Amino acid sequence: MSNTSVMDGYTGAITALPEEAFLGSLLFFSISNADVQLDQARQQLSALGLSTDQLRKNLRPVDAFRKTARDCGHKFKAVDNVKSEFLVRALGEDADQVHMQIILERADWSSGTKRRLLYQKVAELTFNRGKKKDGEYLGHSVEALRTTDGIDLTPCEEGRLSQALTTFTHRYNHHLNHLDSHAVRTFVREYIQELSGVCVKESGGLYFVKQDHATAVGKLAFWVRRIGSQFHHLPLLNLAEQRGMILEAFEDEAVTEVERLMVEVKSILSDPTRVIEDKTFDTYAMKAAELKQKLTESSEVLGARSERATMEIDMYAKQVVHLLDRIKTKPRVKAG
Repeated sequence: MSNTSVMDGYTGAITALPEEAFLGSLLFFSISNADVQLDQARQQLSALGLSTDQLRKNLRPVDAFRKTARDCGHKFKAVDNVKSEFLVRALGEDADQVHMQIILERADWSSGTKRRLLYQKVAELTFNRGKKKDGEYLGHSVEALRTTDGIDLTPCEEGRLSQALTTFTHRYNHHLNHLDSHAVRTFVREYIQELSGVCVKESGGLYFVKQDHATAVGKLAFWVRRIGSQFHHLPLLNLAEQRGMILEAFEDEAVTEVERLMVEVKSILSDPTRVIEDKTFDTYAMKAAELKQKLTESSEVLGARSERATMEIDMYAKQVVHLLDRIKTKPRVKAG
């Protein structure tokens, strides 16, 4: 799917076809080197008429700290068969702080086998959690402390470490307000799932979305390209062969998801002492409802019903009903 130019003739030939000639679209997207300001992304998506429900209201400060710390890692070019590297290692965390450190490792590779020459801490990185109130993160901060007393750094090591520490707070604030490739990829994937997208490829990356959502797909594709990534959508003709392919893909996806959920529910039911909260039951029950709804929609679009998926979803729904007996009952309050 990486070379889509070969499909230009196909897409050109079907341009004049009526809406009912299409089953839906095959989608493929690739997100790389994304660095998107969160508020700007929200404004852009809203302007296009797309939902922003899948976007985080705020990015978690602790995630921004860990990304900033990982950025400090670096491998230097070997000099006289000696390789040095800045390693970022976790030290521990508690309710108030998260601690990490930068380790300078030097190793001699002249014999073809690594022989460590130095393994020494050169910096301490600290995250102060602060508090979360009404969905807002308050009072959080970071510290980057140099600890190189008694260690002779090379000019390259010195330059890299100084830059990492002096820009640490700035890069932390950047990560607090920008979506990286992983976050954008997650948003796009979840948006497609909200459109009842079906994963056509087991490894992911290729989805089918029915024709009803063609407008939303086009807008989503426009936004992804706008931020410098790739999004391709190929209209799929309403042919028996195509319907069979999508039905099979839906069946595989639904059955895999149901089997995963049934393992979780079975684990709860197999322990006679296990109790659950109301919200846990609601989560499993809602998933059953979503699967049934997706089954209904796929049947309407494809003109056929997956018997295997129907049976598996019904079995899961009946299993969920048994969880009602495991809901923790709230203690009664005695009347004064």
